[in-house]
Amino acid sequence: MNGPVTGGTWGVRALLNFLAAVILSLAVTVIATAISFFRLYRTYKTNQRLKSARSITIHQLGISQKQKNASILFEWDELLSAREHKDMFRLQTSGYGTLLLPKRLFYSQKDIAVFRQMLRENVNEKVNVTE
Repeated sequence: MNGPVTGGTWGVRALLNFLAAVILSLAVTVIATAISFFRLYRTYKTNQRLKSARSITIHQLGISQKQKNASILFEWDELLSAREHKDMFRLQTSGYGTLLLPKRLFYSQKDIAVFRQMLRENVNEKVNVTE
């Protein structure tokens, strides 16, 4: 059996190699996603600052966030981009920093419309909000 490989044998081997590669890549993706999820979950469970109550105030200077022992002001020019999602606003504050504002934070649709306008006027870069 040292003769040439027939087309059928080569095709089956190629198909099996392809399927093995797909299964392996899916397994690696699932494992990596699970590890990321559990790391984030563990971080949230152990970090009391993330779980503490906070208040958000939006005004002409920017967005103030106050917690039990800390206060921070995100000035408008610090925001790199703003994107509106179905139930929240995502504001990019740096390469890795993100400020998430749930829409339930606002009292009415009018408040949301005013906030959208403030984003359009004050965020210098990319703003993706609905009308």
